[in-house]
Amino acid sequence: MRMQFLKFLIPCLIFSQEVDIVKYGVFEPSVIILIEKKVQEGIITREDADNRYLNFLKTNTNKTKNNESVINNHFKKIGVDDLNQLRNEFLKRKFPVEQIEATLGGMLRLIHAMKKQQHAYQISPRLESYFKDRLGLKKSHKNYIITKSKKLARIR
Repeated sequence: MRMQFLKFLIPCLIFSQEVDIVKYGVFEPSVIILIEKKVQEGIITREDADNRYLNFLKTNTNKTKNNESVINNHFKKIGVDDLNQLRNEFLKRKFPVEQIEATLGGMLRLIHAMKKQQHAYQISPRLESYFKDRLGLKKSHKNYIITKSKKLARIR
């Protein structure tokens, strides 16, 4: 009985922390699940898992910082100073966590196109396909992206 409770509790703890971990772009959810599964199965110890997390941080932190600063700079050019606030809005609207960064990239393309065409803008089939097919977003997500992009592009 106790073991079943632990099997239920550990994934809950992992997934409850996942949003904060992913928010800062440090770990992929798949990395966390893989390492924690190995700990559960007894393949590695907790200390080994912690060492793996540290090694992952050491090797990937610079890559993450560079990617983070590039997208931050692009959004700052259009007037978004706090990109984490936008990410949190996506999380509140139930966007898939693993698609938020890709959504931000698509949103940048959408905003730039809106600024060029102003009121005559119609979302291109290519961008619509990107959000729907490639990212697997729902229609409500796509509509939110369009509405938010119009606000950021300052189009009424």
